[in-house]
Amino acid sequence: MTCRVSSDAPLPRILVVDADADEALLVEGYLREGLGGAELPVSRALSAADARTALAADPPDVLLLDVRAHDAEAFALLEEMKVAGSPVPTIVLTGRSNAEAALHAHRLGAAEVLVKPSLTPASLAATVRFATQLEESRRKEAETERALRRAERQAEALVASSLDIVSILDREGRILFTSPSTEKLLGHRVETLVTRNVVEIVCPEDVEAVRAALKRCLESPGTTVSVEFGVRRADGAIRLLEALTTNLLDDPGVLGLVVNSRDVTERHRSEDTLRRLEAAVEQSASIIFLTDAGGTITYVNPAFTRTYGYTREEAIGSTPRLLRSGRHDAAFYAEMWATLAAGSTVKTEVWNRARDGRLVIARASIAPIRDRRGTVTGYLAVQDDVTERNVMNERLRLAQKMEALGHLAREIAHELDGVLSGVLSGIDAAAALLPEGSAAAPLLGEARAAAARGEALGHELLSFGRGASMELARVGANALLRDAAAQLRGRIGPGILLHLDLSPEAVVVTVDRRELAHALVQLADFLLESLSPGRTLTLGTTMGPLSEPDLEALAPGSGKSWVILTVGDDGTPMDEETRGRLFEPFGSSRTPGRAGGLGLAAPFGTVKQAGGFLFAAPVERGNLFRVYLPPAPGADPA
Repeated sequence: MTCRVSSDAPLPRILVVDADADEALLVEGYLREGLGGAELPVSRALSAADARTALAADPPDVLLLDVRAHDAEAFALLEEMKVAGSPVPTIVLTGRSNAEAALHAHRLGAAEVLVKPSLTPASLAATVRFATQLEESRRKEAETERALRRAERQAEALVASSLDIVSILDREGRILFTSPSTEKLLGHRVETLVTRNVVEIVCPEDVEAVRAALKRCLESPGTTVSVEFGVRRADGAIRLLEALTTNLLDDPGVLGLVVNSRDVTERHRSEDTLRRLEAAVEQSASIIFLTDAGGTITYVNPAFTRTYGYTREEAIGSTPRLLRSGRHDAAFYAEMWATLAAGSTVKTEVWNRARDGRLVIARASIAPIRDRRGTVTGYLAVQDDVTERNVMNERLRLAQKMEALGHLAREIAHELDGVLSGVLSGIDAAAALLPEGSAAAPLLGEARAAAARGEALGHELLSFGRGASMELARVGANALLRDAAAQLRGRIGPGILLHLDLSPEAVVVTVDRRELAHALVQLADFLLESLSPGRTLTLGTTMGPLSEPDLEALAPGSGKSWVILTVGDDGTPMDEETRGRLFEPFGSSRTPGRAGGLGLAAPFGTVKQAGGFLFAAPVERGNLFRVYLPPAPGADPA
């Protein structure tokens, strides 16, 4: 309990125990005179038994206990209070000086022993203050002791339960103390390590680093030095430790180097794994990028920048909308985000647009990234550019289809040629027998014209099927364009301009001049079907490599220089449906209901038979056909 000792503090509550009521009253008077007058709270008890009851009910601040000679009951009360650790200071009063009794009372915890005949109000007041001060000092000392013991137990518990190794070394590096966690982490029993030098268990390649760290620590008392090193476990395994060493040699409570060592083996393995993963992602041919939960791009790998042309600085902070090509509608993206919101992975093929306007077809896998609580914190997108593969597959499919159709066309052409040859011969014979001015002559003329058109169609079929012989000759590329232009001038409608864009670098090619010029006219006719007045039809020549996606797979050596003939316009671009059946026989007219004959399958076959390639190139405005032809050996510009 709290004892009041200051003269300015509240008056102490005092219990006087004396079997003699007169003497008790005298002591009470002295107390009131010396301490607080009539307001001093003083209570009395006639016996040790009554005092015991009062102490249990309401302990006073000071107990004045009268002890007579051989007063066993009073001494028993003192002993009980001592055993119980009572905080009430006790002043023993005796009737006469008795050294033996006074010594016994002090042994039992009495603060002071006073002889009644020698009492004065001042001496009694001083003794009461002394007793309360002494008890307060004892209480504080006991509290301090308890706090120290508690702190020691807490420190011991922390060291014992810590996953880190706590050690104390002397200035030579010998181990003075090491925590129980040493055995858990390293397998060495504590007692086998104490007095050993710490470098004895350090991996040889790290010994110098540890010695250097200890030296730095010794040179700077109070500072903390960090070092990482390998330690060999008792079973021979190597663990990596990160140690923080503090020089407390001057601290009288420590007198050593305090080392806190943490096992960082798994951290290093995780960091190594992350470094390998980062290297794999950075070097991956797949396009990889990360976004946060809101869809903002936070990382892109080099394959992203190579494929789409955006730098990291441009991409990070943007959203994947940066890549939208316009080929997918809102429902496509809504379904994708709904799948991701449900926690599932999206696997799809998406058409993106690169920075330079190129279309990129990507096979994409998009997955949510979750933290340890399962909350989605972002998304991982992995894409593979399949543009070239798709184009190659489509062209291989078309090539196989055209090969089958070519075989069929050859068979039909041969049969048609035999039939029409007889028909034409018969018509010519019949016409020769008719008298001049016969009414049947015009009819035979129409029949012969129809048969001639059939014969021309048969020739187209034979050419398409690569069954017709070609009259190959060296001819200048520009001359081919001029031939085609000469044929087109009579076909072009009013208001449509014809423009020739001839390159002086264009060289000689080896082709059937008539057939190639006719193929160019067929391409121009296709464009003229929907070209309105005020527009321009352009024929051009140039030199360059094959620039069509993945054509190297179809044409080895496509990186060399080719002669390129172009037929284009600035009219309305063809729709996807038309583009999809562009080179199919009888299917490439742009005018609904109009028969197309072989259509663009005929020039496709002609170009292919000449060893070249024909493509409908995607352009932002209008339409463009490119014909690639190999230059003639030793060809010069023409």
